Amino acid sequence: MSKLKHLAVAFCQMLLFISIFLGPFIEQETLPFQYGKWHFQDNLLLIPGASFLVIGSLLLGLATHLGLDPRSPFHIFPFLPKPQVLVTTGIYRYIRHPQTLGWLLGGVGYLLVMGAKLSWILMPICLLFILIEIPYEEDLLRRRYPEYASYMKGTYRLIPCIW
Repeated sequence: MSKLKHLAVAFCQMLLFISIFLGPFIEQETLPFQYGKWHFQDNLLLIPGASFLVIGSLLLGLATHLGLDPRSPFHIFPFLPKPQVLVTTGIYRYIRHPQTLGWLLGGVGYLLVMGAKLSWILMPICLLFILIEIPYEEDLLRRRYPEYASYMKGTYRLIPCIW
């Protein structure tokens, strides 16, 4: 995938994430709270949704913290020094894309809590863009770090013990 295509995929992915989170506001033509009371989808979905949201946020925070380390190839700020060492510790010992998994879990949790139909329609499209982008990122890391190929063999891509 060329750099331009990668940027286009990343841009579309970000627009979809924003649309997913704005879905409840668009559907209700208001804020999700009105007159001091939050309007949630269903009490049965509130606990699992909040759990996914918390777990996803924690995973995203942990992965981002590791990503701030300038030695990490996963650092998120381009003005930091280029990483010199492939970091395979912490959460990266188990999965190669913990930030992405954190976003997905948090997004699903948000959808369960808020229940916007528009957001549920957009989520599979967002997942498709993620599935397109992951191999591109892995190819870049394989070219940059020769040891990444062996790291890939011993580590799940996105979902521990599954994929």
